Amino acid sequence: MRTRTLAAALAVATAAAGLSLTLAPTASAAASVPDDFNGDGVADLVVATPHAPVDGRVNAGSVTVLYGSPDGVSPGRSTTLTQNSAGVPGDAGSHSLFGATHASGDLDADGYADLVIGAPGEAVRYSSSYGTLTVLWGGPDGLTGDGISMASPYATSEWSSEKDYGKKVVVADLDGDGVPQIATLSRTNLWAYDDLAGRTAPTDVARFHNYNAYIQPRTLTAADFTGAGSAQLVVTGGENCEGTTGGCQHTAVYTWSDTGLHEAWLPDPGGDVSGTNEAPTVSTAAGDVDGDGYADLVTGHVPASATTTGEYSDAAGFVHVRYGSADGLGAHRTATLDAPGGGRAGDNVGASVAVGDVTGDGYDDVVAGAPGATVR
Repeated sequence: MRTRTLAAALAVATAAAGLSLTLAPTASAAASVPDDFNGDGVADLVVATPHAPVDGRVNAGSVTVLYGSPDGVSPGRSTTLTQNSAGVPGDAGSHSLFGATHASGDLDADGYADLVIGAPGEAVRYSSSYGTLTVLWGGPDGLTGDGISMASPYATSEWSSEKDYGKKVVVADLDGDGVPQIATLSRTNLWAYDDLAGRTAPTDVARFHNYNAYIQPRTLTAADFTGAGSAQLVVTGGENCEGTTGGCQHTAVYTWSDTGLHEAWLPDPGGDVSGTNEAPTVSTAAGDVDGDGYADLVTGHVPASATTTGEYSDAAGFVHVRYGSADGLGAHRTATLDAPGGGRAGDNVGASVAVGDVTGDGYDDVVAGAPGATVR
């Protein structure tokens, strides 16, 4: 039976995806506010539209930054960026999906947050690979100046075939030196980079993990779950087993080390229900929901059986919490939560999740999207 013992509130939203909360930092960064691109001490809001047309190019994508103030945000204090904007590398192209994912942090340690934008559909010149990351630098006037573009280390020739590079991206201090770094997923690889010294694009990756044909990585999350003073990476995705594609669920934690990324697998929250996973992880977020100083991992799950009659059409869905500790995620405590009042088939609770202190009581709260729920 699923418990309801989370120390913070579980709020159910009816938005399908893209939940975003202003979070307290879970990994160290030079900027005092992780999303403060102009250094005024107030977080700024990023709204991405990866399917937006740009100058006749369909699904080229755009990102709008609304600068925060004591009075909130407004269109009058905003800028919309595309790959045709001044200072943004590249050119807007059809199906590039600029803004499909984004993350922020003070990558150059100048006191201003910087913005990293993924375009997993962008064709990389002189190769057969797809996907780029764009880094835009913060400053007193917000996101200005010349940005840099990053592509997969595999995107070096027409024979390379990296796909969906930049489909997920995080910014976090992985090596514990006080300056955050970039980590990103492609269709089959996890890439983690050194500090971006001198605002130059890295020529190679510092840490790397390859997923064989049996694992399809889907989500990427970063936070300090163990109190080590540096962030760990969590990757989830489908794993082929029992003769089915993606029939099981892969969840692993990656810790930066001198020899590479140390991998530790986590048990599947649906594994005690059946031999294969009945509830793939479709969303992830991190925050300290019980106020003990360790970041906790929050995951949204929608039963795989729902896909047989349409996208999650018969799924109630649920949210799972693995509490952080010095011994690792979920080592001492976990919780599984339904929607308040009980979920109904088709609600798809957990299709998106976000974590942040909504009530100002010092505890991070959980917001779960339920795009199929009926509003009464």
